[in-house]
Amino acid sequence: MIRILLLALSLFVVGCQMKPTRTGGSEQREFELVVNKSTKPIELNDSMIVLDARPAFDYGLNRVVGSHHFTWDNLTESAETGEVLRDRRKLAQRVALLGMTPTTPVVVIGNGPPGNAEEGRLA
Repeated sequence: MIRILLLALSLFVVGCQMKPTRTGGSEQREFELVVNKSTKPIELNDSMIVLDARPAFDYGLNRVVGSHHFTWDNLTESAETGEVLRDRRKLAQRVALLGMTPTTPVVVIGNGPPGNAEEGRLA
């Protein structure tokens, strides 16, 4: 009797720890939407801000017209630690000087796989 009770209790505890089964997930559809958008060329307009996160040398050699050279370390306390600026006002001022608002569309340019993921850090 005690064994059956312990077995039932253990099955109950294990069953409560399992995540519920999801029957319909939206992650796949959202991922497909991102893939579809990324395969189309980006159409730049006057309301977009283009940030170039590449090193200064690469930016100088092949600059996108209208882009701003803005690296990820502009938004950090120090480049060594990579810690985001603690003063949110200073952080807001730095991006506001570029003409950015919370609703401004932004395109970040980087070197891609051969680079050091500068564009990912900035984004």
